[in-house]
Formats: sequence, C-alpha cells, structure tokens
Amino acid sequence: MGPTGSERRSPSSALGYLSGAIGAFLILFAATGPWRIGAFEISRLPVALAIALVLAAGWLATFRGWRRAVAQEFLREGFGMSRALVAIGGAAAAAFAYLIVLNRYHGFEVNAWDFSFYDRPLANPLANGFLFNDIESRSVLGTHAYLLLLIFLPLYALSPSPFWLLAGQAVLVGLAVVAAFLCIRKASGDGLTAAFLAAAFLLNPFTARAVQYVFHPEIFYPATLFLLLLAFLSRRPVLFLCCLCAVAAVKEDAILPLVGLAITASLCYRRHRWAIAAAAVAVGFFLIDYLVVLPYFSGHRGAPWYSSYWGRYGASPFEAVLGMASHPGMVASDLVRSGFWGLAATLAFTPFAGFEALLAALPIVVVYSAAAGTQLARLRLYYALPLLPFLFLAAAIGLRRLVALQRRSSQARRLVHLRFGALWLFCLSGLIGPGYSVVHSQASSVPARFVSLAAGRPLLVQGALLPHVGYSRNCSALQPGAAVDGKHGFLIAADANPYPFRGEELRGLADRLVADPRFHLTAERGVVLALPIH
Repeated sequence: MGPTGSERRSPSSALGYLSGAIGAFLILFAATGPWRIGAFEISRLPVALAIALVLAAGWLATFRGWRRAVAQEFLREGFGMSRALVAIGGAAAAAFAYLIVLNRYHGFEVNAWDFSFYDRPLANPLANGFLFNDIESRSVLGTHAYLLLLIFLPLYALSPSPFWLLAGQAVLVGLAVVAAFLCIRKASGDGLTAAFLAAAFLLNPFTARAVQYVFHPEIFYPATLFLLLLAFLSRRPVLFLCCLCAVAAVKEDAILPLVGLAITASLCYRRHRWAIAAAAVAVGFFLIDYLVVLPYFSGHRGAPWYSSYWGRYGASPFEAVLGMASHPGMVASDLVRSGFWGLAATLAFTPFAGFEALLAALPIVVVYSAAAGTQLARLRLYYALPLLPFLFLAAAIGLRRLVALQRRSSQARRLVHLRFGALWLFCLSGLIGPGYSVVHSQASSVPARFVSLAAGRPLLVQGALLPHVGYSRNCSALQPGAAVDGKHGFLIAADANPYPFRGEELRGLADRLVADPRFHLTAERGVVLALPIH
C-alpha cells in the first residue's frame, strides 16, 4: 500500500528536525560570528556549514533510528511540504539575510557609493529635484530607471531610516527563496529536490556576493524572475502579466531576461502569445526608460552614460547590438573570458542540460560578457542576480533530464538520483567559494555627539560612515581629490572600509588632519571628527 494523502503532504519529523537544526546553526553563526576556536577564527559560512554537515552526519551515524527515519523520507516518493513549512523556510532565509546585512552595516562595511546612493534620496525625495543624489549630482532615476525603487517612498515618508533598505533586502531574499522553491518544484515535480535547490540558491557564492554588497535595486530580480517563471510554468496569465511588469520596472536592462524568456516561450514551448506578451512589455518599458525616464532625470539626451562599456561595438545600445551581431568572433572571445562559466560551475554545469531555461538567459550572458567593465563581465558584485533564476531553473530541468536517461531504472530509483543530484548541488553551492562572511562590528553607529558637534557646518564624511550619520544636508560623501581647505570638516575611520580610497590614502589624510593646526580633532571608537577652528 502506498503512502496516504496526509503522509504525502507532510515531511518527516526526523528530516525536518535535522534540516531545521542545520538552518538554526547557520542563523546562529550569522547572529554571533565570527567564532574563535583556539588559534582559529571562523568567519565564513562555508566553514560553519561544513561543521554543521559533519555534526549531522555524525548524529546519523550514531543513532540508527534517526538514520532509518531520514533514509525512509529521503526515498519516499510522496514527499511534500505544507504552505506553512514553506513560509517558515522563507522567513528563516530572510532572517539569515538580515543578520548578515546588519552585521556588515554595524561593521562599517556598507558604503555610501551604493547604499547612501539610494538611502539619502529616498529620505529627502524632493530636495534639489526628485530623488536627487548628491554623490553623482543627479537624480537616481537619471543613472538607471529604477522604477521599482519607488515602493520604498511611503516607508521613508513614515520614518526615514536606513533600516528600510536593510530589511527590504532581507525580505526580498526570503521571497526569492520561496519563489525559487515553488518554481523548481513545478519544474522538477519533487518537493525535496526543490528544497535542496532553493537552499542552494540562498547559499550560492554569487548570491552571497550580491547580498553582502547590501542594498542595490537589482536585488528585486531574483524574486520577480522566479515568480515570473513560476507563472509561466503554471500557465497563470494574470500573475505572468503582473510579474512581467514588476521585472521590467526593476531597471532598463530587464529587456534582456524578458526577451530571452520570449524566445524560449516561442521556440521551446510553442506558446507564442505568451512570448508576444513578454516581448511587448519588455520593449515598451525599455523605450519609456530609454527615451523618457533617463533623459528627463539625467538632463542628458543621447546615449546613456554606461554606453561606453560596449564602446567597442557601438556608441549607443542600439549600435552596440548591431555591432555584436556583425562581430560574432569578438563576442565569442568575450564570452569565453566572462564570469558565466564560474557561475555555471557552482551548479556543476547542470544548467546546460536544461537548455530551455538556459536559452532564456542567453541575451543577458552575451550582453554582460561583451561589456568592457570587468565587474559586469565577470558577474561580480550584484551583476549575477538576473541570471541566477534562469540557471537554477535550468539546473532543475537538467537534473530531471539527466535522470530520465536512466531508462532501465525504476521510477523510484530515478527519483532518488534526482534528489541526490540536488543535494550535491546544495553542498557544492554552499561549500565552494568565499560564500557569506561575518565581520567584527566596530560600533553600532557613529557617535551621536559627533553629528551634533558638526551641525550646520559642511562635513565631508567617509563613505563607510555616511550611512550612519542621518540625513542632514550639511553632510556629504568624502570623494577623492577633496581639498583640506580649512572650510570643511572631516569624519573618517581609518580602519573602516576605505572605498573609493586606498587604505594608505585614508590614513595619510588622517595624519594630515592631525598635523594641521586649523582643525580640532575628537576621536571615539576609532572614528575621528576633525572640525575647522574658527
């Protein structure tokens, strides 16, 4: 007799407890790390995950009852997960991400050149123009058409705080994990496989790199794209249309994944109406972004500022696309050197077997790889975010296709192989590369009295400290080339993240301020305030 309906809906308590214990161990690490054991310091998640897996293996090796219960559930065909359990998993992922970004925030690892780039304009949205960013002296919407960023405006209107972006990023990560689970379960037909791959997405080094960069609007991509793919696979047109608009509103380069999805929908699934809808929304939003939003808010008509990344192919995005089409050898050379292969390696190159989803990622891969900017072409920082959903879906489809090749095997055996493959990708994603790391918190914030002492006086603030000083207009980012003229004060912490300076440059500036009789210096917890003496 097979499992009953209630058995199919509920995962085993043994497997659930074991997975929960590993998850709790990682959350504890994010909350209390780094850990010091003798002469060794554990600051990276892959080490903590390895310890958790070794402890779990030791527990199973010691207690035969647990080993038998976990094995039975791992082998059971009717494995399922309730909505409550999926929600708990998403909440745990969000809590983990929040602890990671909060640790970096308190450790002065969150830099103004990206975080305050959005945080300060959202706090004063109408100062000097709509969402004006004084770091680049233009509106945020003149840099990229980040339309989805506007959902934070009501929250900042309630109470301006950097924690809206910190918490918002964590919530988006948790939502992406839930959406990844639902999407992969639909593609693979198995809840346990989906759980392993959703956890692999969270722990993947490319996801970790983006999450630890702390808020950038591209963080909307994984959740919106996974939901879009889920709507497509489930044939839910209303959700599909809503997700199309959400993805297109992230940024103008959303045209790349949406056109890729349109190609896949038409060629691989023969769903031409869905393809037309995806292409229409993509092109429509792109034209609005390119012809209206960017020129209006940047005050510059013509090719956007980032066109130089593809200057070898053409002076504008349209010319660059034509140039790439006419120089396939150059594009192939760029593709070979790109960071795509490193990302595929974290999934053991299984996405190549899921060619449908990989085809949808092709426009992003080609265009990003052809960029002259090393960070973009290498998929560093947050640039891998629009690729991850397609590659994880391709991995799920690929695993299922590879397992299906075992025609002489029983259905039960093929299911076990599918799950072992997903478990292997989970271990690979979680254990290779730098992954997440935790840093020593230097201070909870810049001393409040420093901000009071500088009130009403122009103050140049080191990028790592600017997110901690509030939203007073007398504070601005300390940029390279700033003159020590005795008119501006300085707020610096030589041991904090020095970007965009080198560490020795920042220490040299601190030494100059100490030796300059025009300044009065106050220091506390490694933070130095230098104010002109009047």
